[in-house]
Amino acid sequence: MTFIPLSTSILNHEKVFGKIYLMTFIPLVKLSVAGLDCYSHPGDHKSSLKEYPSVLCWEGDHVLIVVVSCIGLFLFAGCWFVFILSVLRTLPEKLLTGEVAGLRFKFLLGPWTPSKYYWAACQLLRNMSLSLFVVLPIPVQYKYLFGCGIL
Repeated sequence: MTFIPLSTSILNHEKVFGKIYLMTFIPLVKLSVAGLDCYSHPGDHKSSLKEYPSVLCWEGDHVLIVVVSCIGLFLFAGCWFVFILSVLRTLPEKLLTGEVAGLRFKFLLGPWTPSKYYWAACQLLRNMSLSLFVVLPIPVQYKYLFGCGIL
C-alpha cells in the first residue's frame, strides 16, 4: 500500500475545492441576487420578486431580503474576487522563488502562461457580470444583447 504525503494530499484537496467553487460560482451569484430581481405588475406601479411573487418589492420583508442578498453577494463574490486578485498579484514572485503556489492554484490559472495569468481575473469578472446582468432594470431584449456581448 502506497501512502501519499500529506502535503500532496492537501494540495489535491485545495485544487478540487477551488475547481468546485469556480464551477458553482455563476449559479451561486445568481442565487444571491435573486432577492433583487423584480418584475412590474401590469395594472399598477407595484412590482414583485420573480422567485416569490407574493413579496412586493421595496415593501415589508423585501428590504431585509435585499440586505441579506447584498451581504451574501459581497461575502461570496466580492471576497473571492479580492482573494484571486491578491493571488494573481503575488504569484509571479512566488513562482520565481520556487514556491509551490503554481501547483496550489492550478485550478485558478487554467491554461494561461505566467505572463497571461491576469486573464483569470478577467474570466471571473465576466462570470460575475453574466450573473448580475439579469437584475439590471432594463428591457429584456437589451439584457440578451448585454449577455451576448459578455460572452
